Amino acid sequence: MRKKIEMSLIKSPANGVVIKRIISDGLKEIVSLKEQILLETTAKIQSIEEKREEKVIQGYYDGYAKGIIDVMDNFIPLISLLSSELEKNRINMINDLKSILLKSSEEVEVFIKIFESWVTKLPSISGPLNLYIPTSFKDKSIEVESYFVDKSIWNVHISYHDDKRFIFFTDQFIAEFSPQEFVDNCEQYLISNHCFSPDKVNEICEHARHYLVERMCETDSLAMNNSNLTNPEDL
Repeated sequence: MRKKIEMSLIKSPANGVVIKRIISDGLKEIVSLKEQILLETTAKIQSIEEKREEKVIQGYYDGYAKGIIDVMDNFIPLISLLSSELEKNRINMINDLKSILLKSSEEVEVFIKIFESWVTKLPSISGPLNLYIPTSFKDKSIEVESYFVDKSIWNVHISYHDDKRFIFFTDQFIAEFSPQEFVDNCEQYLISNHCFSPDKVNEICEHARHYLVERMCETDSLAMNNSNLTNPEDL
């Protein structure tokens, strides 16, 4: 540009108007180039900044997805662990309950209540009442027999046997009560109605896995389809 101006000055040294116009045009051209470079540079900076924000957000979602996967990997075994602990505690509870029931069934008061419920089922009492009681009650014979002495209206014959069942019968009526069978039935009820079987645990784990995957996909899809870039801190 300087050389161009100097050549023009040599050709027209006396033409001041021409010289001023040439200088003015040269300066305008310099300013125009400067503005063009500034616009292009600004556009490139803006483009780089937008791409940087997109990368940050994409990186956030990539990390979010990985975090969900890590949560799933840790959450599923946790369900199994908690279920196993629950099952262990449930079994301990059932065993404790069995001990309590068996111990209670050896109380004289319990036997008397059972006997009285038997008697109420009889339309009428004729002849002797025969009782076969487990030998474990033999050391409580005084307490047992004193009850029937007070009920002298009944002709009661008491015998002790090695069987663990209580057997009561007359000429027309017979009944029995097995404490062990009663406890076993209670145990079976608890097992059948309050149990997390391995299949049930697996079903819960799979349901949790599918739920987490669906939620992750929904969140990821909504965010990526949103025309406005979202600040990760707002999520």
